Amino acid sequence: MNQDVSLHATADPARHFDTLFEKSLDAVVGMDIGGRIIAWNSSAAEMFGWAPKEAIGRSLSETIIPPKHVESHEQGLETYRRTGEGQVLNHRVQITGLHRDGHEFPVELSIVPIWTGVERVFYGFIRSREEDERVNAEREMRAREAEILAAISAAHLENMDTDAFVRLCLERICHVSGWAVGHFYRFDNPQAPRCLVPSGVWFISDDGFRDAARITHEHVFAKGEGLPGRVWQSETAQVIDDIAEDPEFSRRAGFLRIGLTKGFAFPLRNCGSLSGVMEFFGPGTARSERDLIRFADIIGSHVELALQRKSEQDMRDLLRRELSHRIGNSLAVLGSLFRRCAEMSDSVEALKLSFEPRLRAVGHAHKMVASNDGTQSELSEIVRMAVDLLPESDRVILDGPTTQLSPRLVLPITLILHELVTNTVKYGRWQADGELSVNWHVDETQELHLVWRESPATEPDDAEGEGYGSVLMQAMAEKTMGGALSRMLENGVYTVRLDVPLA
Repeated sequence: MNQDVSLHATADPARHFDTLFEKSLDAVVGMDIGGRIIAWNSSAAEMFGWAPKEAIGRSLSETIIPPKHVESHEQGLETYRRTGEGQVLNHRVQITGLHRDGHEFPVELSIVPIWTGVERVFYGFIRSREEDERVNAEREMRAREAEILAAISAAHLENMDTDAFVRLCLERICHVSGWAVGHFYRFDNPQAPRCLVPSGVWFISDDGFRDAARITHEHVFAKGEGLPGRVWQSETAQVIDDIAEDPEFSRRAGFLRIGLTKGFAFPLRNCGSLSGVMEFFGPGTARSERDLIRFADIIGSHVELALQRKSEQDMRDLLRRELSHRIGNSLAVLGSLFRRCAEMSDSVEALKLSFEPRLRAVGHAHKMVASNDGTQSELSEIVRMAVDLLPESDRVILDGPTTQLSPRLVLPITLILHELVTNTVKYGRWQADGELSVNWHVDETQELHLVWRESPATEPDDAEGEGYGSVLMQAMAEKTMGGALSRMLENGVYTVRLDVPLA
């Protein structure tokens, strides 16, 4: 038989409760043999949401016992009334309690039967285990996070394919947080982004959510549009607690149909600039608290490093291809120059005089490209470099807007200008009273129009296209740049017109 604690007093149970239990940090609840509440301290009021005056007199099973435990409670009470014994008496029991608002929470309960001298009553001492479970859950979560971060770090060090690495990160975040699907939105143009486009890199936890990829495939987002666009605009993580309540979520109908009711997204950066957005969707139970944002940010930093590594690798590959291409083109040009100069020369000295200036022009062109890190070069600098070979070059009139040339145009335009300068000197057209102007503009179709005009002028020896200089200029304009070159002598003015598409 369970041992009773006896209280020899004439006061009612509520008074015993006031004197013995009101100051307890645990919730203390008294119940009579009929299952009615007879005592209720302030800690119980705070824990369960019922004020003492509301709770006292109510049935315990209708107040703090979850429906799933009511039957066993009633049976235990009936057994005690018949036998004086109870399995849960004088023991610590871990169970769940019921709050007034309907939610259940874990508690630790110990029940002591007490004989008051008048009747037998029961006092329960109840401690919430929510904090314990939160600490344990957090400890387990940290352990899982550490395990996941170790796996991601190892994958990063293994130089895994970038898309596979991003997919792994999506999977790990979903595993920790309970999100059902994860996806990576990337920019259409990393250098000048106009919108975020689906990458096709997904993690989908269940076949029932496969339609998320199909639905998303057709959606692109400008800055500020939809969940990805809002992340882009704010550069911070964004949460949608209820997709049904977000009118700006354009995938709402399709996602709700397959059971995705909640969303979360955060930005990825590469060298300080946004490089994309990771988004996640799931049922309402998926995590979106601050800890998840912190963890996602840590994983995101690994993705950012992977994207940066891929960007650097792509740049190295591009530079290798560009170098190989440029060397090949240069060797082809030099080979053609040498063969033609050799055909036109009747001695080694003549070959030297013909080939060396053109070789220097090629060198100047490559120096120009290299000085701009292989990117675009300014046309005015190329023209100025060419005409500076003339004596009194400050008399040359240059007129044209700022015009950037891609590396593929620098060498052929440099060679054409070199030929024009050489002819000017060769045929004696650059005299004390001579005039030379170089003008250019770019039309609305992004075609460059450059005009070389000098006077006074006489017919050059290769005006009919027989000289190598003429052949070289024509080949550079038409075959190398896909443009056109025309020459004309009229009224003592020699004009060369070059038309080249910049794109």
